[in-house]
Amino acid sequence: MITPFSNSNSTAFTSRCVQVRDAQWVCHKVNEVFPHESTTKFKPLFEKQLRRILGKKVNEPAPLSMESIKKYIREINIPRKLCPRGFKEKLKQNFMFLFGKCSKDELKSLYYIDEKIASLGNCRTECDKLFGDSNELLKVLRMFEVYKSANCSENATIAELILKINGFENARTLHLKYKNVPEHAVCVFNKDGSPFEKIINNKSIIIDPWIGKADFANNMIRFYKNMLSNNFLINSVHGNLYEVLNSVKLSPCELIKFREKYPQLLFKSENHKFMQQK
Repeated sequence: MITPFSNSNSTAFTSRCVQVRDAQWVCHKVNEVFPHESTTKFKPLFEKQLRRILGKKVNEPAPLSMESIKKYIREINIPRKLCPRGFKEKLKQNFMFLFGKCSKDELKSLYYIDEKIASLGNCRTECDKLFGDSNELLKVLRMFEVYKSANCSENATIAELILKINGFENARTLHLKYKNVPEHAVCVFNKDGSPFEKIINNKSIIIDPWIGKADFANNMIRFYKNMLSNNFLINSVHGNLYEVLNSVKLSPCELIKFREKYPQLLFKSENHKFMQQK
């Protein structure tokens, strides 16, 4: 069975910088406490697997639109007894270029990925209908806890929540952009605890639970460009960030409630305070 890439770096607390190590702990906690699947990890996987089967390079167009191919894969996997007479034979003729290159197992794997994308998308739609724009944080928590589904923006929001319930106020959830279009969401803070003002500098650290990695911003951008270019396009951080308006804002009473509800998200160490706060 095909599965999307895993958060392989989520437990690698190896940095010599204590703030980066604590940020890596945050990544680990997001994925440990809220296990989930991500639509945006399955989409590039589907296209990569399909192009591999067709012998196509990433930048070459598919013979038909991706939506047409997805529709075919869904229909070819419908049980024959539910189909009109001759339905599957006609499908095979129309998509012979694909059917001739795909084994039944490969078609089933593609079907599995496509079904996963659709089901996770339905969860998001249901959650949007339930909450609307009333409370973004509760919507995010429901996505994790009830639907077990979340993408990069939800991951970044939970990272920001963890920092704030541990007393670190100056974290923000941001979208990284490419040509002014949002591509990826992360949690960002400054190493010295100073307020983050939308400007990335050498003190800025990115927490990205979606990939299970945290490091200084410039290191993270190089990682995105070199390792995740099939998932999204990000060239730099300078001038390509904007702060998400619905960042985590908790009253003192709400902080207490979240600390009581999620004690596993509280940082405990005999060696130092979280982010070396005084």
